[in-house]
Amino acid sequence: MKRKKHIWIGIIALIVGYVSLYVINSECGGYWGCPVGGRIEATAGVRYNSVFLWQPRLGYADGHESTFFGVLFYPLIKIDQDCFHTSLDLFETNSAFLMFSGSNHVKWNPRSLEEARLELEEKSAWREKCLTNADYCIRSVAVPHSREDIHVIAVNLFRLYGTNAVAILESNMCLAKTSIASQHIAHVVEELVGNVLTNHIIIK
Repeated sequence: MKRKKHIWIGIIALIVGYVSLYVINSECGGYWGCPVGGRIEATAGVRYNSVFLWQPRLGYADGHESTFFGVLFYPLIKIDQDCFHTSLDLFETNSAFLMFSGSNHVKWNPRSLEEARLELEEKSAWREKCLTNADYCIRSVAVPHSREDIHVIAVNLFRLYGTNAVAILESNMCLAKTSIASQHIAHVVEELVGNVLTNHIIIK
């Protein structure tokens, strides 16, 4: 009987410690800056990523991806997201007000902010190198980029090579090792021909 009592005390202490650790972990966390899922469909079966989930300081879990601590604390993260720190959706008026009001009442996750800062620094370094190194800029064409960065590459190549930029890109397309790389190059060619060159001709 005494042994059974000690076991129950140990189990209760373990549960209390587990929950207490999570509470501290959660209070040091915040909303993750990269949205997941959403209810609004862009096309059939494809939804806009518009939902921001609360994540603890240590650990991440969104139903699709999880870290080690995300798995460890998953039951409590789920309860936290459903009951205490409910999700924010860009397409919901109240959530959008919280995120974009001048006072900004949203507490963002420190790790998410740090990742965003590092990503911004990497992108700034990439753009600077792309502007000063023509060969590097051309090599960058074969990897995926945001629409904004595709425009940056197209403008820079036009600045460096003028109308010859199209021929240079098309020759690189033939040398691309994969069909995916060819598609990335085609996106830049499309931007170069459809926007950069067209705008240049109109301005002239």
